[in-house]
Amino acid sequence: VDKHSARALAIVVDILAQLRHYVFGLLQLDPSEIVGAVSNAAAHITNQIEVLIALCFQRDTDLILQTDEYHLKRANRHGNALSKKFTNHIYQKMLRDMGVAELALEMVVIPFVEKGVKTSSLRSVSKTFQRDGGKDSFNGFNIIGEAAYLLLRVMMMNSPSTKTHMDRYLCWFALPLSSPFCQLGTAMQTVNTMIELFSSNAQLLAQVDEGIIALFTDFLHQNDRFPRYLLFLSVLSECDGVPIARNQGMILDYLIFKKQLSEGNDSTAGVLIKAKPVTEAGRHDICVYEDGGLTEE
Repeated sequence: VDKHSARALAIVVDILAQLRHYVFGLLQLDPSEIVGAVSNAAAHITNQIEVLIALCFQRDTDLILQTDEYHLKRANRHGNALSKKFTNHIYQKMLRDMGVAELALEMVVIPFVEKGVKTSSLRSVSKTFQRDGGKDSFNGFNIIGEAAYLLLRVMMMNSPSTKTHMDRYLCWFALPLSSPFCQLGTAMQTVNTMIELFSSNAQLLAQVDEGIIALFTDFLHQNDRFPRYLLFLSVLSECDGVPIARNQGMILDYLIFKKQLSEGNDSTAGVLIKAKPVTEAGRHDICVYEDGGLTEE
């Protein structure tokens, strides 16, 4: 192990010890104390996660301490730019083998599943969410959740083995909107992590069923046709530029033919595809009607 790797490992061990202490502390708290504890810890926890995120991108680990130059929120909002950066597969694998993915999920799952916090509270403030605080006491959940999901996302970038490792946790991402634990539609950017997980993941794309397509079509209907949900359906329709006819057919069933969505919702998603996807050299140009106008997606 060279000196840079040894130093990086020491930093990671220290950070993981602090993050695990935070997770253990959440388990010990009374539910009435959980919101305040998360809000108070949000800035510190996010800074620790940013170091792990930066580690996945850099060759020279001396740079990982310069986290003040790493703009987490902007990076996650402009996710396409992240994939163009160099990813350090050695450190991605190291983090995976040290259980970082599981720890990140615990940070966002425990407050809701173990302590009964309702994610509907987060969705209600997501439109006015601000990284630097804001007036709502639930912003701490969004801040930590956004950082944790971004960490999962960068660990999977250009790393098929990590995507395979994460397949088993899909059940935590794809919860129906009716679930009190569903984190889609919050400011955590959960859908970006799902897009990364499914993108060019042939094994997982082959296992797509109507349930997840119905779920996201339902989200499109209930969340004003949020474009990230439409992008996710687009990711399901091809793998490395090769169309997946089976998945395309199921998506068209729900978006065109008004197939039944979730229980109690018999309307369409409000997005009507004009024609089947036009495939040219593996590219899909889908025309959709939105608010009476024709747009290209």
